Amino acid sequence: MLNLPAPVAAKIPPTVRARFDAAYLRQAARNTQALRQMVEIVTAFRAVRIPSLLLKGISLLRHLYSEPGYRALSDIDILVPAGTLDAAEHVLQQLGYTPMFHEGEGPAEARVSVEMQGHSAAFGRPGGLRLNSM
Repeated sequence: MLNLPAPVAAKIPPTVRARFDAAYLRQAARNTQALRQMVEIVTAFRAVRIPSLLLKGISLLRHLYSEPGYRALSDIDILVPAGTLDAAEHVLQQLGYTPMFHEGEGPAEARVSVEMQGHSAAFGRPGGLRLNSM
C-alpha cells in the first residue's frame, strides 16, 4: 500500500510492512466513509440553500493527497453562516445525527462538528465520523 522506492521497501521487514499496509487500509476505508458522509451533508445543505465550506482534514484529503489512506481523519469540519445554524442543525438531525454536548458523549465513532462564528456544535451518528459545524 505504501509507495516506497524498491530499495527502501526491501529493507522493511515483512511483518512491519504488513502492519503498515493494514493501517493504511483501515484509514483508507475510514476516509472513504468520511468522504461519503461529507457529500451527503453538503448535498443536503445545498438542497435547502445553506452555504457551507469544508475545513481542515476533509478538504485537504480531497485536494492534497493522492491516496485516501495517507491522511488521518477523526471528524468532518464544515463552516456555515451564523444565520443558518438552526437550519443546519435541523438538516443534520434529518440525516440521523444527534447533538453531542461534551467530548465523548454520543457514539464515539460518529462525530460531525458544525461551527459558526464562535459557536460550535458537534453531532454524531452511529457508523459515522464526528461532524463539526463552524
